[in-house]
Amino acid sequence: MPAGSTRACVLLLVACSACATFQSNHPLTSAAPSETTRHTLRVGKLNRSFYLHLPPHFTAQGRYPLVILLHGHHNNGSNVIGQTKMDAVADKYGFILAAPNGTGRFGRFGLTWNAGTCCGSAQEKHIDDVGFLATLIDTLKRVFPIDSTRIAITGFSAGGMLALRVACDRPEIATVYANVQGTMPDTTCAAHRPVSMLLFAGDDDEDMKTEHEENKHRNNHRFATSAMGTFRFWAAHDGCDRHFVIEATNVYVDHIAVDCANGTETRLLTVHAHPHAWPGGHKTWLFSPTPNPNIDASLVIAEFLENRP
Repeated sequence: MPAGSTRACVLLLVACSACATFQSNHPLTSAAPSETTRHTLRVGKLNRSFYLHLPPHFTAQGRYPLVILLHGHHNNGSNVIGQTKMDAVADKYGFILAAPNGTGRFGRFGLTWNAGTCCGSAQEKHIDDVGFLATLIDTLKRVFPIDSTRIAITGFSAGGMLALRVACDRPEIATVYANVQGTMPDTTCAAHRPVSMLLFAGDDDEDMKTEHEENKHRNNHRFATSAMGTFRFWAAHDGCDRHFVIEATNVYVDHIAVDCANGTETRLLTVHAHPHAWPGGHKTWLFSPTPNPNIDASLVIAEFLENRP
């Protein structure tokens, strides 16, 4: 195929993958079961946006867990729902799903998060993304019948980094945190309460390896230089026993910290033959890494949230 035709096909694929990002905004009262709608929220001086998906049998008399899903660097909320297939999992497990958008220089594309030492324009402009997520959760709790004991903040890559930063800075706004292949933000972590923490890593993830190597040259690198270091930090913070349970298969190795404080749980699940991608998810674009299809991170996160006491 001629080079010009190849470029045209690539551009078409990228454009089609982002079609859903052009949804118009709706008031929260217009949200309906089985639908994904786009909404805005005023936070300080900024209008922030997010996508909301309600499960099929949603009723005002119910009681629903909430999952906040954070996209990776230069992505957006609509695409991360497709990448993770989290809307289908929300339908299966009956939870409310919200996928917020970061901020950036190009409207609804190329969005970034401020996770302290990362990333892009959000970090440069000191955007308060932790405050945004706190306001978003408070707003959703006022409008929908959300089970406050089952609120999860999860994200991929830079989104996972932001989830960890929230766990450090504002741990009380959620009960479960899940970081899918993001490195620990190299900031002082002073979380004032135990949290249930689920961590994912891929043993073929060159992005994480590079970022962990870079973290060795920062001033504070006590727990930012490996996925295991991050796991040990949270296990210690959560008051878990120093001896871990290890479950190994030909697909993954699962480190599980036991006897943690307040019924919390800390886990690190390392997926074999898996690159920098969402385990069990879709490729984000034509040339992105192919995820390991043998384990579904979205299902693991849903079960982890469902099993919290």
